[in-house]
Amino acid sequence: MKVLKFGGSSVGNPERIRGVRKIVESESSDCIVVVSAFEGITDKLKKTSELAAEGNTEYLNLFNEIVSLHESYVQILIEQNGRNEVLSHFRNIFNETADTLRGIFLLRELSRKASDKVLSTGERASSFIISRYFGKGLLLDAREFIRTDDNFGNANVDFDITHTLIKEKFYTDEKIIIVPGFIGSTPNNETTTLGRGGSDYTAAIIASVLEAESLEIWTDTDGFMTADPRKVDKAYAIDSLTYSEAIELSHFGAKVIYTPTLRPVYRKKIPVHVKNSFDPSKKGTLISEKPGDDGISPIKGISSIDHIDLITLQGTAMVGVSGTSMRLFGALARQNVNVILITQASSEYSITFALNPPDTAKAVTSIKAEFEKEIVYSRELNIL
Repeated sequence: MKVLKFGGSSVGNPERIRGVRKIVESESSDCIVVVSAFEGITDKLKKTSELAAEGNTEYLNLFNEIVSLHESYVQILIEQNGRNEVLSHFRNIFNETADTLRGIFLLRELSRKASDKVLSTGERASSFIISRYFGKGLLLDAREFIRTDDNFGNANVDFDITHTLIKEKFYTDEKIIIVPGFIGSTPNNETTTLGRGGSDYTAAIIASVLEAESLEIWTDTDGFMTADPRKVDKAYAIDSLTYSEAIELSHFGAKVIYTPTLRPVYRKKIPVHVKNSFDPSKKGTLISEKPGDDGISPIKGISSIDHIDLITLQGTAMVGVSGTSMRLFGALARQNVNVILITQASSEYSITFALNPPDTAKAVTSIKAEFEKEIVYSRELNIL
């Protein structure tokens, strides 16, 4: 059995969805197909909820645009004799969303809980339409087996309960099972989302629990590239990577796969194949424990992250003093500041770390509070 995940660009229009069905039907193994929302829909739903929270009635126009797009997909993909049933069901999904948006509009408030309800619409609608277009197989709602906490917007998965529920729900003779990615639910059946790259994560969790033969991530690129092709003309697809190599490249800007995706499959040593849904004949990139050696270079690839901030903590008072790093990163952790990169001089004279710009202000505030007694202030200069 294989788990295949198709991203938003892979299901970006009816023609691409037809291509997805061809890929699935060409598989000799049983398949679990995890799908994202149609391309651009999650961003539009986010914008819709933000407009509603601002009291801007323009949210209705954008929401109706989203509904119309899905209706057009149904008109194109679904045979006429089954079209009304599909339209009726998916309109029920959007009616729920319309009620949530109206509540946001009236309250002028967008809670993370309400946001997750709105954002989940994309995957719920796409998976339903795609399952009906396939005409066979079983559609399962991920909220029935991906159990999370109530950290709405970036929910944490309860792996013990999720493991049990997946074993129960996927006990079937169906050859094809279709699942919406990105979403889960709390023990109180409140809809949650798994954050950025959540559909990849959904697919990886399922593959891990069911000990799949492989996990295939179908996207709009030929796999991991040796460099960003927008910056390096001669960049080419990498044939194979270890799990750790893929994690490092993903962390530092190679936006092919979401880093947490690899954790569940790494534990079970399940190979991950990244392929191009626009050109399935391309080899793609195989991620496994012991990939082949291309014999060309020990350096597999180069990746980069744009628009980051660097903060340096330095001073002779740090040299030979234990606990400075612990205090620094403890202070940052208490403010939920995510550190992207750390470097420290061998002399212990300085520590430099990188972070996303939105976190910079609270990082500086937390550092000043933690080292208040050690920092000497002077005009345009702070000395530790």
